[in-house]
Amino acid sequence: MSLTPYKKKQKPYLNFKFWKTDKTLRPEVSNQLKKIALFWANNSNVPPGAIKDIVLTGGNASYFYNDKSDLDLHLIVDKSKISDCPELLDDYLRAQKKLWALEHDVKIYDVPVEVYAEDIDDKTPAGQARYSVKTNKWIQEPNENPNPIITREIKAKVTSIGNFINDLIRDGVKPEILRDYKEKLYDMRSTALRSDNEYSFDALVFKSIRNKGYLNKIDTYIRSNTDEMLSLKKKMSEEFVKQLESL
Repeated sequence: MSLTPYKKKQKPYLNFKFWKTDKTLRPEVSNQLKKIALFWANNSNVPPGAIKDIVLTGGNASYFYNDKSDLDLHLIVDKSKISDCPELLDDYLRAQKKLWALEHDVKIYDVPVEVYAEDIDDKTPAGQARYSVKTNKWIQEPNENPNPIITREIKAKVTSIGNFINDLIRDGVKPEILRDYKEKLYDMRSTALRSDNEYSFDALVFKSIRNKGYLNKIDTYIRSNTDEMLSLKKKMSEEFVKQLESL
């Protein structure tokens, strides 16, 4: 899919909820993000020695945030220090990310915090804004170009959302959970269209999710589970089974 770059004018400053005028995180925000990251690591059995950094990225680490932008918190980890079975570790960490999203509603100043474990050797999108919460310094400062082309960041976000939807369907969650998540995606798009335009980051993410068929996947799953719940399957009597077997 070919994605159109931003057309909207960037905001002239980082989100005041989280950032000081010198473009460093507010101390109370930094401390809370560290606390959240260490709580997630402890619950996920990630040893402290495996954590190399705690990084804030995404919309609220850039000039292209809106009211629905979350706080993307990445634990940079050395996976070799977590498990002797690296082939299973990625699935395990993805499952932990999913459990966090389903079981917790952690917010900082009413903004949701999403937590994810990223390997120290993983490649990051070129130009992606990344701030080290651990050292309180920018790894990559946000792009101040008024029309940045951030196709890679969009693809990364779409991949993350797509994996989340696939995992929920594979695990057979209640339809209400996917219905609520779908409403969250539509809400994200509506907010983006109101405050930005059809070429804003969240609007393009939604369009890509829709075009890749993820919304249809959710609808199909909800419909099939609803049909199953409403259907009555008649069980054949033992006598009728015996009659069939005698034929």
